[in-house]
Amino acid sequence: MKVQDVVGTVQGIKVRVIDTPGLLPSWSDQHQNEKIFQSVKQFIKKTPPDIVLYLDRLDMQSRDFGDMPLLSTITEIFGPSIWFNAIVVLTHAACAPPDGPNGTASSYDMFVTQRSHVVQQAIRQAAAGDMRLMNPVSLVENYSACRINRAG
Repeated sequence: MKVQDVVGTVQGIKVRVIDTPGLLPSWSDQHQNEKIFQSVKQFIKKTPPDIVLYLDRLDMQSRDFGDMPLLSTITEIFGPSIWFNAIVVLTHAACAPPDGPNGTASSYDMFVTQRSHVVQQAIRQAAAGDMRLMNPVSLVENYSACRINRAG
């Protein structure tokens, strides 16, 4: 519900995470997002982030640039350089790929590649079309009802 600053230690390394409430992509939601980002700016004033994680869902099928209002707001408030330290995290990574145009299932690898490309292209466009940007992508399964193997 609000911006949180969480500090902890992971394998002997001090880690600080600034977690935001869910951000919304439409133009009408950008005023609320701006308030959230202004709060984040207060947290990072003294120590800028080393890494920014941009989370999106793998299973969201938008082939358009529906997140452009949100990405543009992030760029306006933090500057285009924010994207050079960003990792794209696609959640719900255990989801099945959608059916292809002819009704047969797409390959999972092709599905991930296409979805990653769409998000990276939108970020690049938000950062004034900087072609040097090629954000790494990490897949994460975070759905509590997802089946797990013996190893967890």
